Amino acid sequence: MELFIFFKSKSSSKKKSYEYFKYQSIEHIAKKLKAGVESYSKEISNFAKKDFNPLSLEKDKKILEVLDLEKTINESKLMEIYKSVIVDNQIKNYDEEDLSINHLKKLEMAKFPVLFYAIKDGEKVYFKKSSDSRLFMENKYGILLKRDTANEFNKKELMLLEMNFDFYIDKKEIVIRNSFSFESIVNYDTVYEKHKEKIMVNIKKADIIQNFDQFQQACNKSDYYRAFRKVNEKTDFKKAFSNRTFITKLQKDTLGKIKWDEKNKKVQVGDLHIKTVLHIFNGLIGIDIHNEIVTFNEKFKLPN
Repeated sequence: MELFIFFKSKSSSKKKSYEYFKYQSIEHIAKKLKAGVESYSKEISNFAKKDFNPLSLEKDKKILEVLDLEKTINESKLMEIYKSVIVDNQIKNYDEEDLSINHLKKLEMAKFPVLFYAIKDGEKVYFKKSSDSRLFMENKYGILLKRDTANEFNKKELMLLEMNFDFYIDKKEIVIRNSFSFESIVNYDTVYEKHKEKIMVNIKKADIIQNFDQFQQACNKSDYYRAFRKVNEKTDFKKAFSNRTFITKLQKDTLGKIKWDEKNKKVQVGDLHIKTVLHIFNGLIGIDIHNEIVTFNEKFKLPN
């Protein structure tokens, strides 16, 4: 088994800085780590698996969300580096345009708070976000580490390893137990933002939003990025508003805050209903065979 500690700067700089340390010797705690991994695996063995959904209402329930590892690596430079360092054992420094990752030869060189730790067990790697910003803390429970070797420790210089992991890599999959911690560790907001920018280009090309400049400006808020993530790049944005009955009822149900311009064949959207339009694009709001508006997720009912 192998153990990695990752640290993240809280600097206001746009360039994100990380440090990491790989323990050279963990024989002293290997059995406890193994037992923790086995206990965790047993706990989640009967959990249902579903594709990762940033809009899911089932967070924190007995659900495991799954992402394709290769696809995530292509979208996230940080995930690519994690795989290189931990899975492929390429222990080195990285200096990218918007982030830097420094390999520490000694643990006491760390300048930043702990972000997460990772335990590699064979082909699997388990990730856990730190629940405390301090590296060392005194605690008589759990697994305790001391400095570079973990062989001896001073009770004032301890780190607690918890075994309720947030996600793990298993060959070609990322299996997620806690999606919020996963997003924090991988800096997944950048993936949401990149996808949002692609979708915005396609919406502009479709020429379906009458007040597009206002719409684009409002969508620069990160609050909307999750909803954009569910919109497919191949979506037919014009077709989403091609049913006259749907448009008429939509205008009524949103009190005219979503308004159809029949002359220009475009929709005008008030800021408060941007998510409604995005959910129409991603299929969460539509029309059934009886020409009635239906929602496919209770969280996103049309407002009265």
